[in-house]
Amino acid sequence: MAVRTCPKCLKEVPAGEIVAHTYHLVCPGCKEHLQVSRFSHNLAAFAGLAVGALVWRFSAAYFSSSPNALGWVLPIVIGYLALSISSPIFLILLGDLQWKPYDETAIMHEGPDPAPHLTH
Repeated sequence: MAVRTCPKCLKEVPAGEIVAHTYHLVCPGCKEHLQVSRFSHNLAAFAGLAVGALVWRFSAAYFSSSPNALGWVLPIVIGYLALSISSPIFLILLGDLQWKPYDETAIMHEGPDPAPHLTH
């Protein structure tokens, strides 16, 4: 199955929706509730961390000659920005959709009245 397609009607979900609403997606075709699979989340997070670490390593080597505080702060900020940008991009490219399981707390159960109404 192709990435970003509904498993029920095979209609493609927009990339912006996948990044913005990963756990609360609604298929534009069949209105089925979807979510991005955990494997896709983990893979995108790992790839984002790898890119962030590589960018941090290269920027730390570049700014190592700086004697002030920017020599150690700037590589951390640049690595964090690389992680923040690359992880959603990998999620868009690798996002596999699956049906969202029903939430047990959202189902209302009928039961007896917990306390009888007392009148004086």
